[in-house]
Amino acid sequence: MENSTPQTLAPIPAASVQPGASNDTRTIVTVLCLLFLFPIGLILMWFWSEWKLWIKLLITILPVALILFAIISVFTIFNFVYPRILFNKIPNLNDAEKVCMTKCYRNKDQEKCLLSCLPPETLTGTPNPSAPSSSSQLNTSNWKTYTNTVYNFTLKYPSDRLESCNPKPTSDGIKLWMAPFDCPVAHDAPYEIAIIAMNKENYREYKTPFSTETITISGINSTKKVYKYTNEDGPLANFREGTELVIPQNNNVIKIQFLGDSSEKKNLFDQILSTFQFTK
Repeated sequence: MENSTPQTLAPIPAASVQPGASNDTRTIVTVLCLLFLFPIGLILMWFWSEWKLWIKLLITILPVALILFAIISVFTIFNFVYPRILFNKIPNLNDAEKVCMTKCYRNKDQEKCLLSCLPPETLTGTPNPSAPSSSSQLNTSNWKTYTNTVYNFTLKYPSDRLESCNPKPTSDGIKLWMAPFDCPVAHDAPYEIAIIAMNKENYREYKTPFSTETITISGINSTKKVYKYTNEDGPLANFREGTELVIPQNNNVIKIQFLGDSSEKKNLFDQILSTFQFTK
């Protein structure tokens, strides 16, 4: 009986293991993605690369900080720097004009917005020929005088440019319309200028003023309020703007109103206002 020799099986060669991407490869791919495809690069950096934690945090936080800085810078420029550049270029701006101009940078049509804030002669630098020079003396010798004997005040207005409908010295005031005006037919039409006296407890603001400032009228500290009218204000929307002066008088107030945004009419209103005075 022949001895059987056990056969030795040849070892099976181990399967060759393909190594993963090297650190250098991961670094190059991650950097390229961070430069050109930042969101993808950010994901690869956190879940694929073997960078240190502080490097990952720095690269994540730094772009966010730069974006926030850019947003804050733009906000600061448009809210503080841009308006002040305009204010320096245009002298003698009042508070209402400054507030209005500050909002113009948000408007798609900035030129139209600025025109709505400022008189045309202010933007163009060309004086309004209809407006008298500030150095000239206002001649009111041919103006009509209105005197109120109840609230003891008086003022003048040019009767060739403004008409009143039978003002009475014992009434609470006077309303003026631009001439020519047919009082019997349209006396309820919106007036241009009104001087109305009342008990101060009866005084109410029509709406929230666009701007408010303190000025001196006939030696008395008074409040000047500017209103902006929109379609929600009905017929007043045609005037676009209104100015109201509130002059205190003991337990009463004298309310002087002007409707409109025309620089010529504003100048006329200021001239009439300069003639206001108390008689007692």
